[in-house]
Amino acid sequence: MVDSKCELCKDSKEHEYHYWHGDIEEEYDVIGSSQVLEVVTMNKAKELKEACFQHAKKAVYFLAMFTDKKLDYEINIHDYLYDKVIPYNIYSIPQMNNLASKYGFSLTNSEEFVINMVLPDVHKGRGTYTRRDEHGKLMMFTDVLYMPWRLLYYEK
Repeated sequence: MVDSKCELCKDSKEHEYHYWHGDIEEEYDVIGSSQVLEVVTMNKAKELKEACFQHAKKAVYFLAMFTDKKLDYEINIHDYLYDKVIPYNIYSIPQMNNLASKYGFSLTNSEEFVINMVLPDVHKGRGTYTRRDEHGKLMMFTDVLYMPWRLLYYEK
């Protein structure tokens, strides 16, 4: 398995994990990306998505921010507290499905991440907090930006 967010998998003794730090050059049964696509440039994300599907033998997963519409949101947050520009992108599930099918993969699970704890808005800048919608469901935000986290799992 390859995962681009090493902290999530490093203690597992069940599987062999490799962590992405650039190009994926070998094939693996499962390749995934957790909380990476949204904070890299669109070009880097495109490279990563392509590489995941190209080199996965059985499955690919992404935990990132997605929309059901045929829209990609390329957002750049100009963070003046830290004097840097941070990508914060949201990706189209239909476009991801098109890319997956190009490599023989189909979406087998699409699960919205539903947070179950209240996070206060105590941040001076970027930082996740929650608000309840009209049905009482918690929704995540950073400043004014809604964060539609979702897990997509593709199989051959």
